[in-house]
Amino acid sequence: MFSGNAVAMVLPFILAPLISRIYQPEDFAGFELFVKIMGLIVVVGSLRLDLAILIPKSKEEAMAVVRLSFKILLGITLFTGLIFIGFRDFVGELLQNEDLPGLMWFLPFAVFTAGAFNIFTQYIIRIQDFKEAAFNKISTSAANNGTKYLLGFSIPQASGL
Repeated sequence: MFSGNAVAMVLPFILAPLISRIYQPEDFAGFELFVKIMGLIVVVGSLRLDLAILIPKSKEEAMAVVRLSFKILLGITLFTGLIFIGFRDFVGELLQNEDLPGLMWFLPFAVFTAGAFNIFTQYIIRIQDFKEAAFNKISTSAANNGTKYLLGFSIPQASGL
C-alpha cells in the first residue's frame, strides 16, 4: 500500500505543470470549493459506517455492513443532490464564486463515487488484498489527473477540472 500511495502522490506533481498551463487560477478556485463541499458530504455519506466494515468477525456480517453503507450513501447522495442542485445559484452567491453553480450538477455523481470508493477501500483492506488497494489508489490518481489534463483541451474552465 505504501508504494501505491507514493505513486499516487507523485502523479499530480508530474501533471501539475501541464494542467496549470491550461486552466486559469479562477477555475481552480471554483473547483476547490466544489471539492471541499463534496468532501464534507462524503465524510457523512455513509455515516462513517464504512469504517465498521473491518469490525465483524464473519464475512456475512461484513457484507451486511457494506450493503447498509451503500444504502445510506445512496440516500444521502439523492438528498444532497436535490438540495444543492436546487439551491446551486444561492450557494454560488453565498460563496462568491460564479463557477460553482455550474459545477453543482456534478455533485451527486462525485459524492456517490467518492463514498463508494471509501466503502470499497475498507472492504479491500478487510479481505487483505493490499495489492488491489495500491492499484486502486494509483488508477484513481491517474484517472483524476489525466482527465483534468485531457478535458482541458475541450473544456478549459472549472467544469473541465
